[in-house]
Amino acid sequence: MVRVTIFMLLALTEADKTEKKKTSHLSKDQVGTPQASELRHKTSQLREAMLSSYCPTHAESMPCKSFLFMKKLRTNGKSPDEKKKLLLERQNMLAAMSPDEKKAMQTQTKDEFRRMYSAYCDESSPSQGKNAEVCTNSLFKSLYGNK
Repeated sequence: MVRVTIFMLLALTEADKTEKKKTSHLSKDQVGTPQASELRHKTSQLREAMLSSYCPTHAESMPCKSFLFMKKLRTNGKSPDEKKKLLLERQNMLAAMSPDEKKAMQTQTKDEFRRMYSAYCDESSPSQGKNAEVCTNSLFKSLYGNK
């Protein structure tokens, strides 16, 4: 289970960096507080809004594969054994990858998150049901905006 968690963090490198950056403006005393938890929750909601809009037409992108896997894992009615099987399959997939493949996957994931953000926030073709806060969020701008 721990290895699968590590894989999810690897697959969603940007998400991991986001969590660290979100709390970087908090003092040591504030990290782990309800305020920090609320920030993580809000950022997760914004990222989920973006992924929910983008993934139906880009299911083969790395962020969407991870997002769809997590949705499948959270599906109500899955027994602990079914969840364990899904996690083990995912873990085995990661274990079979070379370090170069993992690094390439990280780079690809970062690039795809940037493309997703650009597409979601493109004013010439707005996303259906778009949450404008995704596009105005300073953390998302710094992570996914034009570099």
